[in-house]
Amino acid sequence: PDVFQKIKDKREGDTHLRYYIVLTEEGELGLAERNNALNQFSAFLGPMIMPPRKWSKDNMTPYARNEMFLMTPLVRHMGEEQKQAIQDGLRDNSLNRVLGALNAIQETAYQVNKYVHDAIIWVQSHMDVVSGHNLIGRQIAGYPNTKHVKSKPGERLEPSEFKKLPKKEQIILARKASDKARHNLSAKQARESFTRILDQSAKIQRFLKFWLPHNLDYRGRVYHIPDFGHHNIDWIRALFMFANKTEVTPDCEKYLKRQIANTAGQDKETLAAREKWVDDNEDKIIAAGRDFKKTFEWWGGSTGEVKGGSSFQFLAACRDWAQYKEAQEFGEPYKSGLPCASDATQSGVQHYAAALLAKDVAEKVNLRKSDVPADFYTLCLNRAIELIRKDREIKSALYDEDPITREEKAKIDEFEAEIHDLSRQEYPDLDERKQDEQRAKDIAKANKAFAKTKVYEKQTRLKDIHTANVALELYEKGQYNRNHIKRNAMTFCYSSEEYGFAQQLDSDWMNKLTADVFDKKISVHPFGDDDGFYAARYLAKIHYAAISREVSAAAIGMRFFQDCAAILAADIPKTQDDTKKKVKGIGKHVRFKNRLHFPMIQDYRDNDTHQHKVLGRDKSTGEWNPNTKTYYKRYKETVNVDRTCNGIAPNVIHQQDSLHLMMTVEDCVAQGVTNFMMIHDSFATTAGEAARLREATKVAFVALYQDYNLCQDFLNQCKARHSDASSVDWPEVPKQGDLDILDVFESDYFFS
Repeated sequence: PDVFQKIKDKREGDTHLRYYIVLTEEGELGLAERNNALNQFSAFLGPMIMPPRKWSKDNMTPYARNEMFLMTPLVRHMGEEQKQAIQDGLRDNSLNRVLGALNAIQETAYQVNKYVHDAIIWVQSHMDVVSGHNLIGRQIAGYPNTKHVKSKPGERLEPSEFKKLPKKEQIILARKASDKARHNLSAKQARESFTRILDQSAKIQRFLKFWLPHNLDYRGRVYHIPDFGHHNIDWIRALFMFANKTEVTPDCEKYLKRQIANTAGQDKETLAAREKWVDDNEDKIIAAGRDFKKTFEWWGGSTGEVKGGSSFQFLAACRDWAQYKEAQEFGEPYKSGLPCASDATQSGVQHYAAALLAKDVAEKVNLRKSDVPADFYTLCLNRAIELIRKDREIKSALYDEDPITREEKAKIDEFEAEIHDLSRQEYPDLDERKQDEQRAKDIAKANKAFAKTKVYEKQTRLKDIHTANVALELYEKGQYNRNHIKRNAMTFCYSSEEYGFAQQLDSDWMNKLTADVFDKKISVHPFGDDDGFYAARYLAKIHYAAISREVSAAAIGMRFFQDCAAILAADIPKTQDDTKKKVKGIGKHVRFKNRLHFPMIQDYRDNDTHQHKVLGRDKSTGEWNPNTKTYYKRYKETVNVDRTCNGIAPNVIHQQDSLHLMMTVEDCVAQGVTNFMMIHDSFATTAGEAARLREATKVAFVALYQDYNLCQDFLNQCKARHSDASSVDWPEVPKQGDLDILDVFESDYFFS
């Protein structure tokens, strides 16, 4: 009775009340506690309490036991060709510089920030284990949401009742159910990992130092191997301090100030303004660094000062500043182990601007001197608003000259009635699945026919004008802002196009407005009865055009890389007989060796997907289901052309990111820097070493692109890989602009 209880309940499928055996609250708590204890024994690789073994051609793992090489390869997710290339590079010592940078990063010694650890434990103490609800934790941006969301009345319907609902309500309820299932799965994982990470943090505190072994992915990007590491969300990253502390002097205290301001959300301000913000709020900062409980509302509460998702990193910085000021009061030197980070401004665009020496683009991503930091996403938004206004002006003038007539309005009504009838069309001779397919074909056929008419052109023009008007009204109210174009702009350099932009706008904006209407938070959807479907596609075109114009160099560079990749993917080895020349994707993967001789090799192959029925848990609901399907893939030898072409631009830029990181570490090591917390395009070290890291970041970037043409090198390597390069019309190498790459040295906001 202390574990189980009998209750009377009417559950899904029941026609009347039944008795069920369920866990008591005490039983739930006990089970959760046991599960959390068992989670600690899961096969997660942990940090090391001794320096990792150095990567070399004679050493296959950083861990002490040689058997670990099976779980910790030097390069993750390699194809067979890349495995051979890596082995060759190790044997001929061409990868020595890569290994040197990787070893320097993993030789960084860490300690746990006990003050932050105690703050997290204090926040966790407000957790209701049964409900997963935490009144304090939910206020903190970036804190894991571990609450299990239950269905509200009316959300769980019998299939027969669900089918009676209007199609629009079915879509909304299905979307809500999918979002809830996805959240609950994420919350379950967060509850498990939260306890495991905190337990790991508590255990590692018994040691003076610990280390994180690192390895690479197939593009050369650097990652720590343990899941307990700084490549993670705010509260986990804030647990890390450098063990080899350096002294804070008046000359370098500005880097502590900038870390405080950046984690407080002041990172869009000038450097002087960030430092002034710290001066203006020093009393509060010191108070937060001394007592996180009394000052919670200021550093972590929803009404506090911190903007963004870095509350615990901000608290760590406050703690360091408080200790520094206390040492000053007593006239004692203070050594800090706080990671002081500098982040790139849209690193993908920075690399394209440098590769093509595009001066106009370079200014937008802080590659040149400026008095204030450039805000790339605001620039893109401003351009989008300009395009919307111009589009509205042109189309309004055209519509005024030639509006929809009464006869044309009748044709539109007739077409909409036809689509309505087709959506309800029954096909008695077909099964349910075939009916849906046939209905979709008929609707598509009707839409295609209507799209050829003049009235469709006028109707589309009118829709564009309406969407533009709504978008501009929301912009004036601040409800359409840089956040709505940010994701589009971030993914542009990674080959995302109009279709992808529209999907992002649907999920990030339009669907949320639809849910707000359904929940009666707002009366109507601002973009109309189609729940913003048309608006997302209109704005996707505008955003794509706006971003393309703002970063023309990126658009040109991406197209060049894609064209080269397509030629290689179509290259048929001479050993193939003529009958196979028409087979799609029979060609070659892209292989590119960067300036440190790391071989980035794509391995995108065609595959067949197979499925089996198994007894298991449904992935979305977590419930047992005897008809659960498991899927697996069988890969072929042929190249997947679409994935190859779509993936090449982001892969080239990712390997350039990694190359810049490694060259920066090389320069830092030469200057005696010993602390590195590197996360792709975010570099951190101690305040005492920050000036040297800041300078090395610029030195490495200039060295990377000075007297070097990335596109020409890429083309040369593609030609060398082709079986008959002279028989192909290769794309022209994009023309370089007049940017002086040395301008990077004059920029205060290149990494800031």
